[in-house]
Amino acid sequence: MIAILSLHWWRGSDPRHTFHFRVGEATITLQDVQIIWALPIDGEPVTGLDLDRTTIEWQDYCLTYLGFRPSATAFKGSRLQTHAIISHIAQVEITYDTLHEIVVQYARAVALLLLGGVMCPDSSENLIPLLYLTKLEDIVEARNYSWGSAVLAFFYRELCNATNKEKAAIGGALQLLQFIWQPYDMDSDVIMAYAADFNPQLWRSSCPLIFYAIVEMHHPERVLRQFGMRQNIPEATDTRDMSLHQISHKNRTGTDWNLQHIQYISRWQRRYDTVVQRPPISNRRDTERGYWEWYNNITRHFVSSSTNRRVESGYQPGNAPMLQVVTDEVHALDAICQSTHLPLTNEECRQLVDRFTHGIQIIKEALPHLSQQIATSSDNAPTTSHRQRRSSSRMSIGLVERDDVGVDLAGPSTRVKATWLTEGDKNTAYFHARANERRIRNEVKALQDISGTLSMDPNIIRSIVQQYFTDMFQSTRPLESEIREVVETMEVRVTKSMNEELLRPFDEEEIHSALQQMYPLKSPGPDDMPPLFYQKHWNYWFFSLYLCPEHS
Repeated sequence: MIAILSLHWWRGSDPRHTFHFRVGEATITLQDVQIIWALPIDGEPVTGLDLDRTTIEWQDYCLTYLGFRPSATAFKGSRLQTHAIISHIAQVEITYDTLHEIVVQYARAVALLLLGGVMCPDSSENLIPLLYLTKLEDIVEARNYSWGSAVLAFFYRELCNATNKEKAAIGGALQLLQFIWQPYDMDSDVIMAYAADFNPQLWRSSCPLIFYAIVEMHHPERVLRQFGMRQNIPEATDTRDMSLHQISHKNRTGTDWNLQHIQYISRWQRRYDTVVQRPPISNRRDTERGYWEWYNNITRHFVSSSTNRRVESGYQPGNAPMLQVVTDEVHALDAICQSTHLPLTNEECRQLVDRFTHGIQIIKEALPHLSQQIATSSDNAPTTSHRQRRSSSRMSIGLVERDDVGVDLAGPSTRVKATWLTEGDKNTAYFHARANERRIRNEVKALQDISGTLSMDPNIIRSIVQQYFTDMFQSTRPLESEIREVVETMEVRVTKSMNEELLRPFDEEEIHSALQQMYPLKSPGPDDMPPLFYQKHWNYWFFSLYLCPEHS
């Protein structure tokens, strides 16, 4: 995750709170929080007095509002272990006959777990601040708070903290990290079902986001294309808000954050006065004149380690990243040319010129980096065989081409599978020569069909392979009596008791044991997370599996 933040450059060094892409700025907004999680974003800010209580007082507080009294060892200051709440929830059975007070206590426990364990988890991994519970005391009144803005404020702060090179972990709602221009179909049945609770105007409100000690700024005026509006050059942000990053809960017990942040609470109360409005866009490249020149001056197109020194671990620059940047941009400009139809209006001509100016600027900046990387790779590359040198010389072409069966050669992480994490992202000529060597050795150049004819045509080879496996796995459609006759001759190996044991649902201990036996840094799964991630965050994932078995 820290690598993602570095790669896309989260502007944590100033109060803009945006990612910088080659296509412009983008960020997570109040729209994302409300649509993805259906959290209310309109209402009172989630803030108040940071309570100072002893462990015994917190135990009594939990008994009153959660329905159970955690042990003293489950507390760390004013924070409670996640596992204590999960264990309590697991023991409570809610039926139609359950007392209303118990149902409300159960609802508070689940809400606290979702808020502190899923939506606002900190880097401690297994501790939830009981300060959040104070806003759940009146379960009816709780709906009048702006929980969506609180969650987004917490996430912004975690992203800002993660840009610190000394930071080793990150918290917050990582599920919100996604980027698609206008990702939501506002006419879909799912969104329309909640449309009455949405606040589309607030999605575009330039306002402070408040969550107790945390105050972060929401800047939709910098990402207007996410709302289908034409992007202009935004006004300079107020750098005085940077002082807010120095304020946290640490050593501030007893602080009344209502008084501490009174000026920002006042700005939040005027949130509907700062809603941004711009003309709609005709396409995703539609911006006001001069935007791309301005953006090129305030962004960084490349973030990488220095190529002037040799490092033994972590990211090592090679030819591939810069080469891919250049080829991607050339292909993008070519696609624009192919999709452009004459004649053009003056506005369309202006947009086309701005886009090509932006693309040419990216290519001009990339070429010196690429030349330096090629020279550095040549100086530092280890001695290789003639065949490896030949593979290395073909690397630049192979990275941007596809082989005969359509396998993309551009992704080094997909080529080395389990070893890429342990050996690091050593994106060098030798690394790719090694991968290409194996591809060449395993390449199928010819196949013989059932008639004995040898063919080297890729299309014929594909059909031979397809026919072979079709014949192998295709059923001959035997009669039921023939199937029964064969089955009856088989010796029963799995008894009824054994079958019942095999069909028994997995329990927590079995799942945890299997997870711990996995090698921590094996290849990531479909979600791009290695086993180490789930081993470290076991409490959270077990909670998800227990309460939401349909998603497991």
